[in-house]
Amino acid sequence: MAEFHIKRITLPSGKVVELVYLQTGWSETATVETADEAGTTAEPRLHVRRIELCPQCGSDRVHPLDWREVEDMRWELDVRCPDCRWAGGDVYEQPEVERYDDVLLAAAGDMTEELDRITRENMAEHLERFRAALDADAITPFDF
Repeated sequence: MAEFHIKRITLPSGKVVELVYLQTGWSETATVETADEAGTTAEPRLHVRRIELCPQCGSDRVHPLDWREVEDMRWELDVRCPDCRWAGGDVYEQPEVERYDDVLLAAAGDMTEELDRITRENMAEHLERFRAALDADAITPFDF
């Protein structure tokens, strides 16, 4: 029996779209058989490329410029490295794109946390300067 996979995509407008994929025979074509030193076949293992790594400079900040589904469960991504300005693209399997999406979401979460921390520090500094100005009676109606 065929399995299915649901992927939710949030568009820039905020609208959420659900894509449903029917996975008939997909997992067999996406796996690679591996053998250990004793010659016995191990469990199939998926080869997943690290899309976030720049092939030119090795940076781990490669970001997508454009993406489109080229066939069932395969995506063509155009990516760019902000460090060396390398740009390229390739066709990736669904598990590679999902892992890359997880990496991007984690990085976005880290950036949001850092932005919140910097904002709190700046606001605390601004508040301290305002408090010092109030204590020094340096605030007049003309300041507003």
